Amino acid sequence: MKDKKNLLYNSLRSEDEVDFINKRNEIFMQDTTEGKLYKYRAVNKFSLSNLENGTMYCSSPKEFNDPFDCKLAMRMTSLGQTMWKHYVNAIINGYKLVEQEDKGKVNINDYTGNDKRIVQALLENSLYSDFFELRKQIEDKMGAGQSVYSMLIDNKAMVSKIMSVLLEESISENVAELMINEGKYLVEHFGEEELLAMNSNDFKLEDIAKRFQIKEDIDEIDTYFEISTKVCPQSDNDIKKKQSEIHEQEKQIQKIMDQNFAVGCLTTDYRNNLMWSHYADGHKGFCIEYDFKDLKNINNLLPVAYSTDRPSIPLECIYNNSKDMNTEVTKALYIALLTKDNIWEYENEWRIIISATGGKNIEMPPISAIYLGAQMPEGDKKKLIEIANKKKIPVKQMVVDRGVYALHAQECAYINQ
Repeated sequence: MKDKKNLLYNSLRSEDEVDFINKRNEIFMQDTTEGKLYKYRAVNKFSLSNLENGTMYCSSPKEFNDPFDCKLAMRMTSLGQTMWKHYVNAIINGYKLVEQEDKGKVNINDYTGNDKRIVQALLENSLYSDFFELRKQIEDKMGAGQSVYSMLIDNKAMVSKIMSVLLEESISENVAELMINEGKYLVEHFGEEELLAMNSNDFKLEDIAKRFQIKEDIDEIDTYFEISTKVCPQSDNDIKKKQSEIHEQEKQIQKIMDQNFAVGCLTTDYRNNLMWSHYADGHKGFCIEYDFKDLKNINNLLPVAYSTDRPSIPLECIYNNSKDMNTEVTKALYIALLTKDNIWEYENEWRIIISATGGKNIEMPPISAIYLGAQMPEGDKKKLIEIANKKKIPVKQMVVDRGVYALHAQECAYINQ
């Protein structure tokens, strides 16, 4: 299992495709019996058509029975840390530029990209002097006992405007007020040790939720917004708007997955009782054995990695549209397509990933056997055997062991009759 996960993550860093394919092939031959992979199917017109044509249907992620499959995680802690990092970096950079301008050291032509945008915006709006003056006020009045929070609250309209310039996004006064009030509330109601703990990697939002007696069975993101509503009820509309925006972002990301990728699912075992139950109509279906020994032209066949950690959206992409960041997003989508919860590890799955823009039925390697479910009706057996005889494919009947929890594949009595 560790080898599969390493292969998956290393493939994203490797520039040597030949080396990657060689490692994939090595893991594949270790993971399978003589390079065989299996597809469990219920008996219907679609599965029979695939069998006759030597094809396999690749599903859209939204068709999977696992609602977590191919879905990137979004965590409020990560979102908050990313937002905070972005805000702090923007303010520090803006502050440095403002200070240089105040000392007459800034020439707009010395700057490029985002720095130039910030300097230009500050100069055009005369905000640099306001910003510099605010800094001086804070420094002067801190000695008189006035808190930074009260200074920010007193100047929240200007803070909002400055943040809008530095972050190049529209921040309303209500949102700025929400951010300030949340910080103020935490300082007033939590001790120093608790505030320090909130800044640690071990901090959990549930700890604050308990203080507010929030008992709803909700995830981290909704917990954050519940807390925000209790801290700042006057900003309820802004909070709900932000909740809606995050929900919409999540839907858009999943839409990209569904519209661009299709997945063909295979396994390494034809005797897996749970697979027969889940994917072969409760042992009434069948299982196709494919011979993948020749992997030369199948670069998109990859193992699934099983993990307790869900792949996450790289939230820095919210603020960074660079080529490198787009590459990171692509990698995250790729990992999501090939990572599942540990509870599915019994499937020992391999996947073929294709573009959803073309047809979803793909040509498969040679079929080396067909296994009939232990509870397959006689009428369906005859349909399968007729196709198998026409294509000269061996057929085996799965039989329930009378002593232990096991299945056996026996030569089918109907073959060639």
